[in-house]
Amino acid sequence: MDKQINIRGDSVKLKGYNQDTIRTLFSSKKVFSEFEIEDVLLLHLDDLGYYLRKNLIDFDYIFNGFEYDVTLIWENHEIQKYLKWIDADNETKDAYSELKMLYEKLKKYKKQKHLE
Repeated sequence: MDKQINIRGDSVKLKGYNQDTIRTLFSSKKVFSEFEIEDVLLLHLDDLGYYLRKNLIDFDYIFNGFEYDVTLIWENHEIQKYLKWIDADNETKDAYSELKMLYEKLKKYKKQKHLE
């Protein structure tokens, strides 16, 4: 059975995603399956971190288009609980390390530019 996560607030807007999919997902639900959390939120942002690390995408593009989304998702208490839950499994240790790296770079850049 998939782990389910309760995310409070149903008016979340995520830039850079198919808004119809996000609107449908967030409009009527407050509990999401592991599949939804991974496929709709985490995997895409983890991929952005990978592309950045490989210099396949420009940092400014990510900052301007996804900084809000990365911060909103990474700092969400329920998402952090989920990440700890999957990290407890030795096979998935350091899951979403690219997303963590991306979050830390975005936060550091924001602080350096006094944008916080």
